[in-house]
Amino acid sequence: MVWGKRGVGEMREMREMREELPIRHSPFAIRHSPFAIRHSPFAIRHSLKIIGVQPMMENRCTLYRDTIMVVALLYLILAGAYLLVIPAAALVYLTQRWYVASSFERGFMYFLVFFFLPGLLLLSPFVNLRPKRRQIEV
Repeated sequence: MVWGKRGVGEMREMREMREELPIRHSPFAIRHSPFAIRHSPFAIRHSLKIIGVQPMMENRCTLYRDTIMVVALLYLILAGAYLLVIPAAALVYLTQRWYVASSFERGFMYFLVFFFLPGLLLLSPFVNLRPKRRQIEV
């Protein structure tokens, strides 16, 4: 059915269906007000079903749940990268270049330590940064 192209019988049927709808009791609406009956969520959904339009109210919860799962997964991935992956890569880089770095590279190292400090603190119990044992030759 096309919007705006309804016959007289269909309009009469819609009016009868609207009159049969239960009154929604609310402290903010007058009990016998036609506005409260006509514009209640149930009445709107019911009138859309009469016309033949299926509202997406049934799918709204599913979409909302899916969106929450995507956002939660995105937060988990970003938190894992910030707290574990990038600090581990920074630790490997720092241990390889600590004694041979130029002044600009050392500034970059300090920036890495400052920016990824929470992840470095999480990984610190598992890291051994002691210098290697020297071999004394006689």
